[in-house]
Amino acid sequence: MNDERRDEEIQVTDRRRFHADGEPAVLPADEGEANLPDLAETAAEAPGAAALAEAEAAARVWEERARTAEGRLADLQDSFLRAKEDLAATRARLERDQERRVRDALGRAFSSILEALDGFDRALAHAGDDPLAEGVRLVQKQLLDALAGEGLERIETLGKPFDPNVAEAVLSCPAEDPAARQTVVEEYRAGYRLGERVLRAAQVKVAV
Repeated sequence: MNDERRDEEIQVTDRRRFHADGEPAVLPADEGEANLPDLAETAAEAPGAAALAEAEAAARVWEERARTAEGRLADLQDSFLRAKEDLAATRARLERDQERRVRDALGRAFSSILEALDGFDRALAHAGDDPLAEGVRLVQKQLLDALAGEGLERIETLGKPFDPNVAEAVLSCPAEDPAARQTVVEEYRAGYRLGERVLRAAQVKVAV
């Protein structure tokens, strides 16, 4: 009885099978083993160390190329901005030079007209109130208005404080009223300005 119980306790189920010649037979895997992944196939699908290193090296190369391209782009932008500023400065300088040349040319042209304007002033200084004098005054006014349209203006000095920037004191006289000191009391030759530029200073008498 005890021997039979001992045999049952140590009994082992051997699943191996043997052929008639004593060689073990290959048995199909059980259900748990059949569901295990194929390790060889998984290893083949995963990237190898060499491929991974090559991909990292390529990424570093492209990153370096991107930084180089960004640097070149920044240099091109700086060069473009500098060229744009230089062009604007050159255009402004050319415009100033052109305006100066035009003013100089107008100044030379108007300088030859000032003698004719002085002739009107001398003629009217000795003219009366007859119709001929009025006609001369009308022509003078029309001429001055036309010249004013081109930028030539007569400088008003009579009765105003003396300004050495626009007038030249050729004579002086005592001031009867202390409040009239340094005031222009007589104009011998009219002065003219072209824009902001004094083309010819006036010649005046100043009360001192």
